Amino acid sequence: MGETAIRVEGLSKAFKTYDHPSDLFRELITRTPRHRDSWALRDISFSIGRGEVVGLIGRNGAGKSTLLKIITGTLDASSGTAEITGKVSALLELGTGFNPEYTGLENVYTGGLCLGMGRAEIDRKLDAIVEFSELAAFINQPLKTYSTGMQARLAFAVAVSVEPEIFVIDEALSVGDVLFQEKCFKRIREIASSGATVIFVTHSYPLIYELCDRGLLLHKGRLLLDDVPKKVGFAYEKLIAEERGQRPLDVSMGSGAAPATEGAEATPGAEVTTEARVLDAAILNDEDVEVGTLFHPQTYTVRIRCQVFEDVPSVSIGYFIQKPTGQVLYRIGSMYANQTVSARAGDVIEARFSLPCRLGTGQFLLSAAISVAEGTNYRVAHILRESRVLSVVSDGLFGGDVDLQSELLSVKVAPHAGAVDSPAAVSSAL
Repeated sequence: MGETAIRVEGLSKAFKTYDHPSDLFRELITRTPRHRDSWALRDISFSIGRGEVVGLIGRNGAGKSTLLKIITGTLDASSGTAEITGKVSALLELGTGFNPEYTGLENVYTGGLCLGMGRAEIDRKLDAIVEFSELAAFINQPLKTYSTGMQARLAFAVAVSVEPEIFVIDEALSVGDVLFQEKCFKRIREIASSGATVIFVTHSYPLIYELCDRGLLLHKGRLLLDDVPKKVGFAYEKLIAEERGQRPLDVSMGSGAAPATEGAEATPGAEVTTEARVLDAAILNDEDVEVGTLFHPQTYTVRIRCQVFEDVPSVSIGYFIQKPTGQVLYRIGSMYANQTVSARAGDVIEARFSLPCRLGTGQFLLSAAISVAEGTNYRVAHILRESRVLSVVSDGLFGGDVDLQSELLSVKVAPHAGAVDSPAAVSSAL
């Protein structure tokens, strides 16, 4: 990591909580503590280099927003330090500095002034701000007439106009429509590519896979993991699954492109942390031989071998294919086929799925999982991540990660009489 933009050392934050409103007054008079400390952050330490894009992820109440407020100086820490090197633009809440009685145009100025811009700088950037927000038709109307999404557009447009060295974003963009969110993400990429540092809060681990160089996982005020996006996303998925199932989730990493091992059943007496486990997942060709390179559009077989350690009335076995970043492209399981699979303790189950190779050229990851029925739902018992690394060679007749087998149905050429002098005229001719 090069020059440090953000350095956090031993950061902790406690909020005082009182059982009764009068306890605060009594504490002030008697100087006897009548509060409890509720710790939002506990001993957080990390550094972010200039130009890095870092995603901050965690459950509600994990301390994410508190951390960003301390980093940007809007909240004091109870202990520890947060050092910032560079000009900061922060979008922590929708419309910080905005007044609902002012027009959108007036709020561009008040918001810009709150972010440290001068009036002359705002004048110079005004057209670009309004154009980015896509609110030119409403810019002279009171902000209170704007929808939440429109307010988000205006707030983000003002924030990114600062040309920050450090750009800090809370979850303010989640209310925007899909097209505007993509526009915002594109702008984030542009800011990062210019050498600025970006740190943002999200609940979406696919977004961390796509945008970030690193991820930070917070849980109950503590930093659980600081690592590459894929590992942080995997850890967050595990955390969510464990809280949903109210018990630990067993996760193991596969051997990449290593060949399958025969007789991989768990040995007697070995410690078992769950009632079922994935032993192996592999891709087979039409001769039942394991392969690591797939050719479009041939069909292969996904073979998944599992073992159960308790009697189970119903399990679901499935696999998923991911990009190297961790983003899931496809997921399927036996439960989707309404297939009930029951087994006795010690049984080994083998499931096979057909896999028409419709992937684009590149590398992909094969993972597998087994889930155990609990009432009408299934709880994930074990995930074998990255069992195999797959190399795919496509025919090059499509773009993107997946061939959706779209076919050209027709092409029509409509002759015109006379000169066509505008796009509108071309549209009407068709």
